[in-house]
Amino acid sequence: MFTLGPLPVCIIFGLLPVEKQDYMHSSSDFKTHDLDSFELSVDSVNLPGFPLKCHGATMMDFYHKFLKVTNFFDNPYSNGPMTYKNYKDTNFIIVENLQRHKIFNGDLMARLKFKTTLTEKLYLVMCPIYQKKITFDEYFNVTVSDMLVNEAKKQNENISY
Repeated sequence: MFTLGPLPVCIIFGLLPVEKQDYMHSSSDFKTHDLDSFELSVDSVNLPGFPLKCHGATMMDFYHKFLKVTNFFDNPYSNGPMTYKNYKDTNFIIVENLQRHKIFNGDLMARLKFKTTLTEKLYLVMCPIYQKKITFDEYFNVTVSDMLVNEAKKQNENISY
């Protein structure tokens, strides 16, 4: 649950085992871990497109959502999306752009449901992304600060999602 101040512009989730057995492979090897459904809500109301569900052995709801939110879906300017196999086997992350839905504050809650009882402990990795503002003074000193919600909203109205 995310309740500290304003909500992030975008949020990314992934599952990692607590105890890594093999240090020869990437530590960011995100797998499905038999996830059956993922629900994301703000103030107890599901976000559009949620819950994401597994249908049999396929994770197409998750993959389709990933492609849409990351602008890989029907984008002539991208060099192509990652394959479904690559997404499912090693890059299984869930991404949501809250600003696209004009959601700037509230209580964010994620609910995960697994097909079977977990056999290993997992971390739910959450990466919130906030919009920042860079200011230069007359001496070219740089200040990085949080962008106010209203400022960010005005700036992003021109961006097509």
